[in-house]
Parts: sequence; C-alpha cells; structure tokens
Amino acid sequence: MAYAPTWLREVSIAPRTAPAEIKRGCRYVCADAGGDDSADINSFVDDIITRFETAGGAQSSSVWNRPAVHMVPGLYTAKTSILARRVRLETNGAEFKAHSALAALSGVNRSIFRIEYAGSGDPVDNFVVAGQPVINGNSLLVHGIYANITAQGANFDGKPDPQIMFDGALLYSCGLIGLYGIGSQLRECRFPNLHCWNGDPAGGGYAAVDWSGTDSWFDDISVGSQGTGSAIVSPGVVIRSANNFVTGESWLNRGNGLEVRAADNFVPHFISHDNYGHGVYVSGDRNMIFALTYNNGNAAANTYDGVNAASDGVLIISLGEDHTTSEHAANTQRSVISASSVEGSLLLALAKAGLTDTTNAIRGTPSTSQNWYRGVRSAGGNVGTVPNASAN
Repeated sequence: MAYAPTWLREVSIAPRTAPAEIKRGCRYVCADAGGDDSADINSFVDDIITRFETAGGAQSSSVWNRPAVHMVPGLYTAKTSILARRVRLETNGAEFKAHSALAALSGVNRSIFRIEYAGSGDPVDNFVVAGQPVINGNSLLVHGIYANITAQGANFDGKPDPQIMFDGALLYSCGLIGLYGIGSQLRECRFPNLHCWNGDPAGGGYAAVDWSGTDSWFDDISVGSQGTGSAIVSPGVVIRSANNFVTGESWLNRGNGLEVRAADNFVPHFISHDNYGHGVYVSGDRNMIFALTYNNGNAAANTYDGVNAASDGVLIISLGEDHTTSEHAANTQRSVISASSVEGSLLLALAKAGLTDTTNAIRGTPSTSQNWYRGVRSAGGNVGTVPNASAN
C-alpha cells in the first residue's frame, strides 16, 4: 500500500467515516466520541499552526508561509462552528454538515463556519477555504458562513484587511443566511463561483447572501430557490455596503433576486429571473447595473419590475422580457426598469420580444429632468411613461 508523502500526512485531516487505509495515511483523524468533527478540526488546525510556527519562526505567522491543511474527502459533522484561523484549508470533496446540536446553540454560534476578529488573538487575515467545499445546513436554523470583523489585523504583507476567501463553495439548505457578513472592518473578501441554493426552507425571511462588507468580489455566483411560500420575504443577494463587485445569476427566490442597498457598487453582468419580487432592486446611489431580467414578479401580475430603482446617479442598462413557461404565467413583470424619484441617472431599457401592450420598457415619475432615458421596445410593447422616454 502506497501512502501519502510525509509532508502531506503531517497536514492531513480525515473524517471519522474514512476507510482505515486512508486514516493510516493521516496524522489527524476525527474521532470525537460525540460525533463532533468540527471540534476536532479546530483542535487539529491549531496544532498544525503551532507545530509549524515552532519550526518556522516569525515568518510562518503568515498564511503564505504556512502549509495548506488538507481535508480528506468525506463527510464532516458540525455540532459546533468551524473557527477561522490564519491558514488555508484544501477541501476538494469535503462536505461539512450541520448537526441538530449546532442549531440548538444561540445567536451566531449557529454557524457552520464562523469567522470573527475583534482585536485579540490570532487575526483571521488570509483565511482561505479552497477546493469547492460543500456546506450543508441540513435544513436546520443555521448560517452556512458567518463573518464579523470589527478590528484590523496585521497580515504578512502589511495590509489590514481580512482577505477571506471561499473558492467554489456550495451552500445549501441553510435555514438562516447562507453567507452572512457584517463588521466595520470586513473588507477585501473573495467568493468566486459561490453557489447558494434551497436556503430558508421555513420561509423565515433570510437572504441567501447578506453582505455588509466593502471592497469584496462575488464573481460568477449562483443563488436560487431561497425561501418558501408566497410571501416576498427571502431575497437572493443583498449588498448593504459600498465598493463591491457582483456578477452571476439569481433565480426562483421568494423575494427580489438582487438588492443593492448601498452606493458605489459595480454589477457588470447579472441575470435575474423567475423571482417573486423585482429582478433587481437598487436603493443606493452611484451604482452601475447591467442586467438581464425576465419572468420576475411571480407574486403578483404587473406589480414588480425587472429593475426597480429608487436612487440617484445610477447607470442601469437592462434587457427584459416575459414569456410563458410551465411554472410562470405570461406578463407578470411590470416593466424592464421602474424609476421613482431618480435624479442624474442614465437608464436604458431594452424590451425584448414577448412583452405585451400592458408592459412598459420604462416607467416612473422622476423628480427632475436631470436624467437620460431611452426605452427600446419590440413590436407590441409600450416605450414607457417617463418624460423623454423614446424608441429607436
């Protein structure tokens, strides 16, 4: 039997359910009698860091000079939170599943991954979870990932930002918020290829992604089927702070597909469809939104829009349409763009084929004339009701 090389064995963690021959190749094996793999993981990671820093000296305090901790593929049960450390977890093929004991805890302790820093202890700078981890909420009232950074750290390259990254994570069946980020110093985080599905199964009004950090990237994310029932309570993605970059898709959520509630965010391409509320809702100023929206407003016909804007100084370009599917009645999306009390903005609405005569490309009553509107429609669709809306 060929085992892993010594260096890999020294940084490998195996789940309790791993085959015996796999366990023999790992220094660390989860074996908590109560089945709490998360407690073992926290202890093992601390031990790896201590051993490496003892051998490597001060330079090893940076994640870049620490070994990547290898999580052997398999199922890990979380009765408590997996806590962030200044380290990189390689998680390809690993699933982290919430136990009912986790949901019984109070507050944010009900999080599968918990990342907190308030100024003491080892900062969480450069906490990286890579390799498409599966984070399974098990339909319990738990958060998938919770981050709260209220103090600056001091990472190796001199930057004060936490720089948290989950690469290719799949979060599903989280009864609370899938990805929940708050804190005055939550900045410079990365969530490429994030997938968040089937959350808030009880319809409690929780978003799949609820982010109050700044200067962060959500690149090519996919969010869908958040919430249950007919109430407009469970949005897909909510951005509450400035200077974030968002691309991806949001679909079949019991709420708005994307909410941009702060200024100075950039959404260069986003698809939002079949949501119960608006495809995109914008209440922050100075945002740039480029969106394809269709079949939104499933909660009520001619009530919700592809993009609904209540902010100033925005650039919104949206292509919208409506068509009948087996799960969707035609003409529910009221307009491609709806603008209310908007000033100093550029709105371009492209009304694609399939809109009926009762659907506007652009609608609303701007408070001043300091806007530029252009409504482009297909045959049979109205241009719009706003001043200066015209068709090409």
